[in-house]
Amino acid sequence: MQLKSTTKKKILLLLAAGIELGVNRSPLGHIRIYKRLNKEWGEINKEILRRSIHEFYRKKILKFQKNKNGSTTVIITENGKNAAMKYKIENLEIKKPGSWDKKWRVVIFDVPENRRWARDILRSKIKSLGFIELQKSVWIYPYNCKNIIKLITDFFEIEKFVQYMTVSDITNEKEMKLKFNLE
Repeated sequence: MQLKSTTKKKILLLLAAGIELGVNRSPLGHIRIYKRLNKEWGEINKEILRRSIHEFYRKKILKFQKNKNGSTTVIITENGKNAAMKYKIENLEIKKPGSWDKKWRVVIFDVPENRRWARDILRSKIKSLGFIELQKSVWIYPYNCKNIIKLITDFFEIEKFVQYMTVSDITNEKEMKLKFNLE
């Protein structure tokens, strides 16, 4: 399912944020999510929101559940979760800290040929995030990105084919520092 409108993508991601609330155990995390959601929802035209929700229902991205008290709950379907995750992955960025911790992050993968599409997406995404290929299927990056790699590998169900390492010493470190502008 492909959404053309960035507003529709935003609505779908905001609806999916409820899942993020459900799995986040930190009260501070909940506050952060609520603040972000409140601001983002306020920026969406209510008529576009109403039409988009009905379109999502027709496309089986959402379903409605009538409650005993007469209210209706909007539930995101598996199709909707998958679409939201796809858009979330497309927009992933690695936040660079103020200073480098002098550790390298190495991602190694050996994804089988029958999952080539997932391997290609992983390779494309880590390249777009700024990783540098050390050799075939071995990529390096200077900042912590474990959560992002986990998100991608979990979503495409390739986690058992991907290794993430934090390394404190590599043989060509001087060259890598230059490539990442760490000097």
